Amino acid sequence: MKETNNYLFVYGTLLDKDNEYGNYLSNNCTFHTRGKFKGNLYEIGEYTGAIY
Repeated sequence: MKETNNYLFVYGTLLDKDNEYGNYLSNNCTFHTRGKFKGNLYEIGEYTGAIY
């Protein structure tokens, strides 16, 4: 079976450890590196969505 890596790109309030979800990510994930994402942002409700 092929081994895969799973990454989650987060920005904004998800980086804030005072935010419930940001705190969860901080406690349960390992920071890999800073990054950039080139794409388009869309208003899709409470949070913005992005398409590469």
